[in-house]
Amino acid sequence: MKLSLLRKSILAGMLTAPIAASASDLVVVHPATEPPVYIDFDPKGTDSPGDVRIFHFDGKTRDGKPVVMDWIMTTTAQDTVEGANSRVTEGIFSFGENHTNQVIIQCVGFYSNEANTFKPASTLSRAIAGGTGKYAGVRGVVTSTHQADGSWVHEFDLAD
Repeated sequence: MKLSLLRKSILAGMLTAPIAASASDLVVVHPATEPPVYIDFDPKGTDSPGDVRIFHFDGKTRDGKPVVMDWIMTTTAQDTVEGANSRVTEGIFSFGENHTNQVIIQCVGFYSNEANTFKPASTLSRAIAGGTGKYAGVRGVVTSTHQADGSWVHEFDLAD
């Protein structure tokens, strides 16, 4: 039986396509974060478009290696969904000496009007936008889970 040219192309692509790593290949955990540096633009006193939250904190991989995280979160719209604002987030996970291996994540999420983050016992998936060092060119998704105790788990599904 002869395979059509299209079927051969599809099969060849499947055999040569990169295989994504499992989510358990890279897991980062950290306790609840300190309050962020908060830049409150007009109107003052309300979480309004343009307001910025800046976080810098330490965590570790599941196997105990240190990770430094830097996040910038900007409010883009008020009350996008009931009781929540839309915020664009860029996060950088830095691994190794001198932060030579980094994973950059980005997304839009809906955050409580009263909180710096999304509610405990919930998850948010974010795009992996790239990286440096051993993570150069990486893509994929990170799923962040805000634990009931305030701690966090970030599970990376990496694809080269």
